[in-house]
Amino acid sequence: MMETRFRLKAPTLAILETGYEDILVTLPADAVLERSVEPSALSSGWLAVYWEGRQYSVYQEALASEGFCVSRQRDCGGRMPIH
Repeated sequence: MMETRFRLKAPTLAILETGYEDILVTLPADAVLERSVEPSALSSGWLAVYWEGRQYSVYQEALASEGFCVSRQRDCGGRMPIH
C-alpha cells in the first residue's frame, strides 16, 4: 500500500524529532513528505511526517495550506487526508 505523500508549495516550519530534543526547522518548497502511520509526539494539531529519512512534526493547518497530495487519487480523496 502506498503511503500518503504531500508536496510543499512553500517553505514550511516543522519540528525535527531527534529523540533527545525537538528542533525547529524549515522544510523547503517542493519537499515531498510521507505521512507517518504513527501519531506525532507533540500535542494535537500536529502530524508526523518523514522527509529524507527523518521524522518531523508539521502543524496540520500549515500542511493543509502549504501542501498538496501527490499520492494516488483514491488515497487523497481529492483533498488533504489529514485526519
